[in-house]
Amino acid sequence: MDSNKGLSKGKKIIVISLLSIFVILLGIAAILLSIQKDPTRTIMIYMSGNNLETDGYSATAELKGIDPSKIDLEKYHILLYTGGTKKWHNFVDSNENAIYELKETGFEKVKTYNKNNMGSADTLAEFLTYGYNNYPAGNYDLFLWDHGAGSLGSISDEYTGDLISLNEFTTALENSPFNSKNKLETVIFETCLNGSLEMATIMSEYANYLVASEEVTMGDNVESELVFLNNLEEIENSYQLGVAFVDGYFKKLEKMNYLFDITSEYGVIDLNQIPELNKKMSNLYSEIDLNKDYNDIARVRANTYQFAVNTANSYDYDTVDLYEFVDGLKTIDEKKSQDIKDFIKNKVILYHVAKTEHANGISTYIPYNSRSIIINKHFSSFKNTNLSDNYINFISKFNKMKNSSSSSYSFDLSSNETKGNNKEFKLKLTEEQIKNYSRAKYIIFEKTDNNMFMPLYDASDVKLDKDGYLSTNISNNLISLVDDTDGSRAFFNISQVGSDDQGNIDYSAQVILNKTDEEGWPVIDHGVMHLKKDKDNNVNVEKIYLVKNDEETELVSTGLAIDLAGYTSIDFSNLRYNILDANGNYTPNWESTGTLYFIESRITDVYHFEATSIEDGDYYCVFVVYDVQNKPNYSNLIKIN
Repeated sequence: MDSNKGLSKGKKIIVISLLSIFVILLGIAAILLSIQKDPTRTIMIYMSGNNLETDGYSATAELKGIDPSKIDLEKYHILLYTGGTKKWHNFVDSNENAIYELKETGFEKVKTYNKNNMGSADTLAEFLTYGYNNYPAGNYDLFLWDHGAGSLGSISDEYTGDLISLNEFTTALENSPFNSKNKLETVIFETCLNGSLEMATIMSEYANYLVASEEVTMGDNVESELVFLNNLEEIENSYQLGVAFVDGYFKKLEKMNYLFDITSEYGVIDLNQIPELNKKMSNLYSEIDLNKDYNDIARVRANTYQFAVNTANSYDYDTVDLYEFVDGLKTIDEKKSQDIKDFIKNKVILYHVAKTEHANGISTYIPYNSRSIIINKHFSSFKNTNLSDNYINFISKFNKMKNSSSSSYSFDLSSNETKGNNKEFKLKLTEEQIKNYSRAKYIIFEKTDNNMFMPLYDASDVKLDKDGYLSTNISNNLISLVDDTDGSRAFFNISQVGSDDQGNIDYSAQVILNKTDEEGWPVIDHGVMHLKKDKDNNVNVEKIYLVKNDEETELVSTGLAIDLAGYTSIDFSNLRYNILDANGNYTPNWESTGTLYFIESRITDVYHFEATSIEDGDYYCVFVVYDVQNKPNYSNLIKIN
């Protein structure tokens, strides 16, 4: 009897426990349903049109892509804050800042401000606060449109030249309604180079997802990225919003056709994983003894692909792919290196599309190639942020050791053994030079009639073999401009910036584009032309885009594709140097003797680019060998027979 009673009591306990679990599950389900009940969104677009709009109508093209008839404006509030632009080519007034709301007939102005600095934390905070207080929704997203400057910051003002630095982003977000308990859902940067760990670290306290690019981004005055907003009804959550933007960006490039096959990249980053990633990186940095490992770390940094160098001819941003850089640090701690790489792939990067093998979704700032004025700006931007102390200490000491003048080694290449023919060239390094070697490139010169030397081509496809020889091969790598009317050929300065396993080679050349304004005054724009040579030696122009230098820092910004229809001619640069003195002796400081010439080609001319090998003439090769402190050292002229 007693045993039966016990069994009956046990059954009751089990039934009661099951009922409790059921009630708890119902409660959880109710909570989840309550979360999903409010799918409304307030999307805040912070747009500084800058020279991209003034010169290229690019912001206007973006806004034209939004179709109010395809958007449920009761469910989705789309706000636009404008400023920082000398000339808008649409409904926006350049003499003021303003907030617009998307209505059935288009954007309508709802608030006007003075012409405030778009590169100020206060201006951004003001917009975020206005959007939150006046447009309540279940989800809030921030969309940033303008130039980007990697880990230095983003969103500059055309009037002031100021941009929002990392610590100013921190200030703006601290002074907004958003925080760790009331996060933005998605922060989207339609800017260049802002997909960095440093930017993600700042945003991680205020948002759930970051959508940004490690590399230079592209746009023109026709296609729009904002068309992805027309499909908001098909987007179920914030992650999908990020995916829709990324897919839309590459669809835009495909429509732009000649810009599609470039080194573009975009990714969706889970900001909730960034604190753990920083913890792992901090532990790895704490293990590095730069007093012992500096040379090895410098070689890793020197040979890790740096963003914006090949795409914008700018060395100042100093951002490299975090995955690639950590892979290079496996000699320090292979287990931790692999753990971080797995964490990036499996946890941090939720979605990723790239046209380059060097981008894995998130970059990091490691100072190495930029000028001291830019490095100092980075360190200033990092103050009063949540970046880890171990990271700051690492890059500070690394930069200090790179710039140290106390190095005891010699890197004089004047007496080094050289070998050369019409295809392959070699330079023998000493044991001490090998120990302090980081990377190398070479330059091909043609000697002119007035005993000057004209650089035709440079590339970094140099290998150091086990015997200590640097070697390279230049067969059919040179590019020339051929006039189709008479077959005449001209060389210009061109750099090899990449290659692949299929035999394709990418090149870039700095160009000057000439046109006249509405009043007939001459206008000169600086640009970068990118060309590709395929395995069959066919050469085609891939893209040309504008390059703008900041007057104070000479920081390069770019991303606007050029429509050649508005120009009358293109000038290709053609430098010449006095490498030998009057007595025929080699002068090590020859780079300071350059004289600039130009090859002009009218837009109406009929010409093409052609792969060229070394022909009859007086040609030479010079190796440029960089030591672990990133200082260039030049070999003597190697005669090409």
